[in-house]
Amino acid sequence: MPKLGKTTKLPWLKTADTAPQSGRTNPNQQFYNSTRWRKTAKSYRTSNPLCEVSNHFGNVVAAQMVDHIIPINQGGAKYDPCNLMSMCHKLHNKKSGKEKHTPILIEFIETQSGKIPVKKEHIFEVFKTFK
Repeated sequence: MPKLGKTTKLPWLKTADTAPQSGRTNPNQQFYNSTRWRKTAKSYRTSNPLCEVSNHFGNVVAAQMVDHIIPINQGGAKYDPCNLMSMCHKLHNKKSGKEKHTPILIEFIETQSGKIPVKKEHIFEVFKTFK
């Protein structure tokens, strides 16, 4: 029976254990892969099928993901609908990129489940500054 040759790892490719966590201080992969989060996100996206930011500015774009307005690394409520927002990939990537460099500051209320924005509309003011 023929034998397969030994495979060698390419040193310039990162393995899963050495890959960066996209600027996150705490890896959240386990949270985002949890059944509870997936059900919460699916339920929220079903009730809010359009990108809430695009819709606010008069555009109709389908939402592809659910984002935490106040990131969970900054104490944002994980499952509270007040801290969730349906977004398209384009705007989610802009927001996440901005958050990597400087925190997005909006007024919040501290609850038992974590921080939630005082008004969801405050996040739209942040998007006005994006180019």
